[in-house]
Amino acid sequence: MSIQVKSRREGDAVVIAASGRIDATSSGELESAVNEQLKDKTVLKVVLDLNDVNYVSSSGLRVFLLAVKMIKARNGKLFLCGVVPAIMDILKMSGFLSFLTIADKVEDCL
Repeated sequence: MSIQVKSRREGDAVVIAASGRIDATSSGELESAVNEQLKDKTVLKVVLDLNDVNYVSSSGLRVFLLAVKMIKARNGKLFLCGVVPAIMDILKMSGFLSFLTIADKVEDCL
């Protein structure tokens, strides 16, 4: 199953909603969406809505790491929301929870 990515602007935030699997074959599409949205220097928050994502590989984690670095460079913040338990376990085991902000709903991040 491939990934589907939709983006929308909410004030100084951009919400990027993904669905499907974020793996080696699909992570480039998510990375492109993040890069495209961050071309706008007024974006200070990136909200990755993972409500409909059922799998994240190390390639997906790499996208999260790159997004954090890019948004922090402008004193912004990256949020992950709607993280399912299996993906939360991956984030815990990989140590990503030490630098990612997790929320239940998109509205909690805006």
